[in-house]
Amino acid sequence: MLHMRTYEITEASPELTLAIAAVGAQYRFEFTNGLELYRKARHMTMGRINRCQNHALIPDGAVTGITGNCGATDNICTIILLMAFALWRDGIDLLSEGLHLQAPLAHALRQGGLSESHVFYDKTADDWHQWIREERARRTKLIGFAYLNLQAITYNTPPLLLANEIPPPTLLFC
Repeated sequence: MLHMRTYEITEASPELTLAIAAVGAQYRFEFTNGLELYRKARHMTMGRINRCQNHALIPDGAVTGITGNCGATDNICTIILLMAFALWRDGIDLLSEGLHLQAPLAHALRQGGLSESHVFYDKTADDWHQWIREERARRTKLIGFAYLNLQAITYNTPPLLLANEIPPPTLLFC
């Protein structure tokens, strides 16, 4: 989902950077610092989700001027990392917070688009950065879908994103 060689901290959203730091702190046994980073990233992400849900009923053509695109790859990635942090820790409070992020993740995946108009295979030097963005978006959506289904199985909850919502890929060779 994140490729460290192509990850640019200056181009990433602040909440994504905080979520990465929270997960990193958790694995370095810095639980207090990780929880503080998680709380800050979650607060920022929930603000973005609330702005997104306020315009969810507006037709797609009308939302181009609204900031905080909930279907952006960074937003989807942040929600996945926050869910991972919350669900892998002990405690009912964090478990509840992690499970409450399922609906925003499903909404963000739908807003980001579950189908592709083409599959990008032309790897010329000029198009390398575009290929990276498309591949990152593709992998992030796949991981989000898999993570939602894994949680549905683990916690015996209904799946929020069904497999039939994802159209089969169309392969176009250039």
